[in-house]
Amino acid sequence: ARLRSPLGTSTPLQVPVASIAASQKRRPGSISPAAAASFLRSHRHGMHFIYVLVITCIVAQVIINIYFNLTSNSPSRKAESRDSPDRPVARNRGQADQRWLSLHNEYAFEAKNYGERLNVLFLGDSITLHFTQASSWERILSAFGKSKILNFGVGGDRTQHLLWRVDNGELLFRKDPRIVVIMIGTNNLDDDSAEDIAKGALTVVSHVRKQFEQTKIILVGIPPRSKLSVNTIRRKTIEYNSILKQRARTIDGVSFLDFPDILDSNGVLTRKMSTDFVHLTNEAYDIYTDALIPKIQTEMKG
Repeated sequence: ARLRSPLGTSTPLQVPVASIAASQKRRPGSISPAAAASFLRSHRHGMHFIYVLVITCIVAQVIINIYFNLTSNSPSRKAESRDSPDRPVARNRGQADQRWLSLHNEYAFEAKNYGERLNVLFLGDSITLHFTQASSWERILSAFGKSKILNFGVGGDRTQHLLWRVDNGELLFRKDPRIVVIMIGTNNLDDDSAEDIAKGALTVVSHVRKQFEQTKIILVGIPPRSKLSVNTIRRKTIEYNSILKQRARTIDGVSFLDFPDILDSNGVLTRKMSTDFVHLTNEAYDIYTDALIPKIQTEMKG
């Protein structure tokens, strides 16, 4: 290279060798292209294995996701995700203390060791169980005999749970009861259709009828839920009770009792009748008892 001098003449550009060497020095930590190429040549088989492994994992994950998306929407998968209302199921979930099973065992023991003929057996959930704590329960005991009435209600039970209980010892009386009162289904309302709940309740009726061929069965509609009539659960309750009423007529020895009206003039379920819009107050149980006692008396005479 040449540089032009101020006088206009060209003279050779002299670049010190040391400067060229300094310019070629690499920054700390950098790798020369030659070194990088040498590394890739020596490790090309390992890198190829890693690429194949990563691609295989990605493809496998895609296949697994597709499989579970398909099976989760299949009828069999849905059936496994929740219990069917018309198939007996023991309540094991959320029962580390086994309180449900313990209560069932006590009921089964009472049934097995009850020597007389029972006048009335109550089967159901918490609405049935809490009946014994209402002031009107004394009217039931007075009307039908304190020693001849048993209440096998269990809080939280659905139709499938009651079905399991009646299939596993709670009906093994020495003598058939005269009357069995069944109220069940309110705990199914959040998850099951009115049709499916009715199918479950009628399956309970069928199993009770099979065990007690001469017993009269009173199937009671469930009381209204939710404060306002526009609530979907309220509408489902009405539909469920309607199905039960229609089908109970076709079964020998089974009658239906509408749960009496406990709503105000605007169709509102007030806290006077239900403190939590599910369970009943003493006043609501009084209204229920007013309808239930004559119904039981009629069936006993029939």
